[in-house]
Amino acid sequence: MNTICLLCDQLLPEKTSFTDLLLLRKQKTKKCCHTCLNKFQKISEQHCPNCYHDKNTKLCNDCLKWEKLGNKVKHKSCFIYNEAMKEYFSKYKFHGDYVLHTIFADILSKELKQWSHYSIVPIPLSSEKFQKRGFNQVSAILEAAKVNYNDILIKKDTVSQSSKNRRERLNLSLIHISEPTRLDVI
Repeated sequence: MNTICLLCDQLLPEKTSFTDLLLLRKQKTKKCCHTCLNKFQKISEQHCPNCYHDKNTKLCNDCLKWEKLGNKVKHKSCFIYNEAMKEYFSKYKFHGDYVLHTIFADILSKELKQWSHYSIVPIPLSSEKFQKRGFNQVSAILEAAKVNYNDILIKKDTVSQSSKNRRERLNLSLIHISEPTRLDVI
């Protein structure tokens, strides 16, 4: 049975080997075609060591600014936020195309293996956003990647981050935690 690319609706032919048939191995179902996958540009080997901003080998200007304020950024990106990624998030988050949660599941699963001793805590949606969208996009990807996580945060209804410009997003007040806790954002 052939499947269809989740991004462009192109037919994806199955390639079953004789060995797979003989050993009754279940075929891994492709989620999208090579053409669509190749549009997602991976972060190069030259990147900011703290935030993975592409083409920087030293701390980028943003990380230097954060460090001057007493905050250290440490996270990892796998892909550049290019037009393909922008379109993906538009379809997935804003148009509620739930099936797209599977596209990056394998990559996320591999990347999060090194953090298996951590407690993964997705940022929740406001109740209004959850009712509108019908799913939490981060939890859905984590579930597709078979990554254990803890829903321990509650989101109060606020203006969505996507409606703010970069400066407004960066000027948010930080979360205050009553007990000393180490939070690493991945």
